[in-house]
Amino acid sequence: MYSGINRLMRNFTPRLSAIKCKDGKTLTKNEEISNRWKEYCSEMYEDNTNEEMKQVESNDKILEPTRSEVEWAIKQLPKGNQLVTTRYMQK
Repeated sequence: MYSGINRLMRNFTPRLSAIKCKDGKTLTKNEEISNRWKEYCSEMYEDNTNEEMKQVESNDKILEPTRSEVEWAIKQLPKGNQLVTTRYMQK
């Protein structure tokens, strides 16, 4: 009996087709849901550039690492690591 019920219910997937619109109202009709998805997707791809989203240039100067910082970083590498050759350490 259990195996018969299990076989019948195995492919059952309950579905709830409902989403909320912008104002919070729940939409349940297929056409309303489809229109809301279209609206949502079109909003995602709109060019909404505003002052907050513009790139801000930084005037901070990036300093070169000191020799001691480079030596410390090299010492932190695992033994036998061949990523750094002696050519880079000769300066």
